Amino acid sequence: MTVLRLSLAMVFVLSACGPAVDGDSNNSDGHVFDHDALIDNNNNVNINDNTNTNTNWQPPTNSRIYVNTAEELYYIDPGVSDDLVLIGSFFGPCTSDSGFYDVAVDEGGAILGIAAEGLYQVDSETAECTAVFQFPTESPHFFSLSYVKGVDPVEPSVDKLIAASAEEGEWVLINYPGDIVSEIFIHLGHYDYPALEWLSSGDIVSIQVDWTDYLTYATLKCPNYTDTGCESDWLAEINPENGDARLIGATGYQQIFGLGYWGDRVYGFTNDGDYITIDVDTGAGTLVQNFPDRSFWGAGNTTIPHIVN
Repeated sequence: MTVLRLSLAMVFVLSACGPAVDGDSNNSDGHVFDHDALIDNNNNVNINDNTNTNTNWQPPTNSRIYVNTAEELYYIDPGVSDDLVLIGSFFGPCTSDSGFYDVAVDEGGAILGIAAEGLYQVDSETAECTAVFQFPTESPHFFSLSYVKGVDPVEPSVDKLIAASAEEGEWVLINYPGDIVSEIFIHLGHYDYPALEWLSSGDIVSIQVDWTDYLTYATLKCPNYTDTGCESDWLAEINPENGDARLIGATGYQQIFGLGYWGDRVYGFTNDGDYITIDVDTGAGTLVQNFPDRSFWGAGNTTIPHIVN
C-alpha cells in the first residue's frame, strides 16, 4: 500500500466559487457570523466585542450537518440530538434526472447541490431546489463536493467550491458560470500524484478552526476493496491547494459518500445506510445507527461549524 504524501510547500485549503457570501451571514442554524463586525477601521479586532479576539477564536455554539440521499434531504443537530431528521423530498428542477450526488454548505449556511445536469440551490427548510448553473455537454461527473477554505492564498477565508473524482482522485475547482468545460472545471492536483492509487470514495469536509487556520478531510479508497490494506475507506487530511493527501487511518466502512464535522469529529454516511462518527486522529469509524432502507449519497455543513479544540 502506498502512503500518501502531504506537500510541505504550500498547505492551503479549498475554497468555493459558488455564490458570494456576505460578511454578515445568517445561516439556517440561527447563527450569525459577522467577520466585518469584529474588525475596526484599522483592521484590528474590535476590543469592544469580547466574543472573539486574535487569541480567542469562538466558533458558533451549534451547527447542523445536512445529509442527502438521491431524493431526500435530512439534517442532524448534534448539539440537541444525534437523530437524523427528514426535511423532505427534493422538489423542483433537480428531480428530473440523476438525483443529487452531494451537497455543499457555505459559511453562511446556504446549500448547493450537484447532480449530473448541474448545480442547484437548496432550501434548507423545505428541500426545494432552484437551478443555478447547467453543465455544458461533455462535462465530467463529480460525486464529491464541498465548500473549502484556504484554496486562495490571497483570500484564504473565502469559500471555494471543490470537487474530487472517483477515477483518479483529481482535485478540481468548479469555477462557474462559463461555457468552456476546461475553464469551469479547473484542475488543481490529485490525492496521490503521480501514483494515482488513491481515489475519492465520496466526500470532502472543510472547517475553519481559528482566525487563520483551516482543516480539510476526505474519505479515500483504493481502486478496489480486495487488496490488503484496502478493505475499507480511509480518512485523510487534504492539502487544499493541490489535493495532496496524508492518510490518517482506515475507517472500517466502505463507500462513505457523505461527510460532515461537528465538535471534534467527522460524521460519515455510507451508501449502505450507515451513519457513523470518525476519529480524526486514528480514522476509526464508530456506528451510530444503520438505516437499511436508505442509501446516503452526500452530506455537508457550514465551513464555520461548532468545534471543540
